[in-house]
Amino acid sequence: MMSATPSIPAARPRPRGASLVSLVSLVSLVALAAVAGIVTLSACAGDDSGSTSDPATSAATSAATSAATSTMGSAGTGDDSSSTGLTSTGSTSGTSPDATTTAASGEGTSTSTSTTSAGESEGEVESGSSTTGEGLVPGLVAVGYGGIRVVSRDLGESWGDRSSFAPDGVDDQDLLRAVTYGDGLWVASGWRYVTSTDGVEWVDHGLLNENEELGIPCNIVEGLAFADGYFYAACTNWEGFGEIFRSADGLSYGPWSMIDDPGGHLFLTHRGGVFVAYGDHGTSYVSDDAIEWSVMPGLVDATYCEDEWRSAVDCYDASWFDGAYFRGQWSNKILRSTDGVEWATVYEDLDEDNVPYRARAIASGMVAPSP
Repeated sequence: MMSATPSIPAARPRPRGASLVSLVSLVSLVALAAVAGIVTLSACAGDDSGSTSDPATSAATSAATSAATSTMGSAGTGDDSSSTGLTSTGSTSGTSPDATTTAASGEGTSTSTSTTSAGESEGEVESGSSTTGEGLVPGLVAVGYGGIRVVSRDLGESWGDRSSFAPDGVDDQDLLRAVTYGDGLWVASGWRYVTSTDGVEWVDHGLLNENEELGIPCNIVEGLAFADGYFYAACTNWEGFGEIFRSADGLSYGPWSMIDDPGGHLFLTHRGGVFVAYGDHGTSYVSDDAIEWSVMPGLVDATYCEDEWRSAVDCYDASWFDGAYFRGQWSNKILRSTDGVEWATVYEDLDEDNVPYRARAIASGMVAPSP
């Protein structure tokens, strides 16, 4: 009977002198590998059984393979080092972690050092992304007590890249009360005035009443807006009138209009194609050009949500962006909701204990991508 095990064909007999020819061929291959970096290992003659070659031949073959691998590097060898094929490890796409300085992210991580003085060199002021918005991604920025500024890139589900002036913020000169974005520039204000090209690196322009170049003769700016290429800032003067100032670059303002007796803490924004303002009296004003103002009947502290203007209470005393509501909770939390009923804590300022000023102190724009 025939065996169930497949037979192994007998090796063909070698001609006399084949061992010498094989050795010469092997030496030639090794030399070729050293020069060209490519080894083609042909079936070297071993013993007649067709199994692994004898020890001497195996050692030579191993040496040839080693030399070839050394010459070729990791190209096509499956090597898991950082070099692959012909791509140099010194040339990579994207931005190196060391190329752009960003504020530290995460809960309770202090990043006060990311705020620079306006008097520093141009290079430091303009570090990070350009004002054209290249390389930026959509995001939200919230500002508030202690000068806190935090960034979200996922529609408020998480926040980081915190900057601040001080921990345990109160109603003092560090409090930032308003924020807006336009033409590649973030602007935030209160007693202070700060700007940023990416929402992460900030320039401190000092106190409003000490910076004559800004052209805003107010102690506090609590309303900021951007529309049609211009920034707008709002405050209440000592005579009870609301004043609106306008700027083409966000750094130098001039008088623009006035609102009769809105009360203190004048808020200003531009959403839904119109300017809206209100002060402590609660009366809401609307304008197409920020010059001619009219009362919005029945709306108290007009707030934009669900793609329309409502009283603040009807927007859950929250800000609204793309289907999500946001508001701060004293003394260190940001809350988020999609229905105004169930709220989730999405940020806690654990170590500095700061919180956004009010729900309205949040704006959308373009920010630096995650580090």
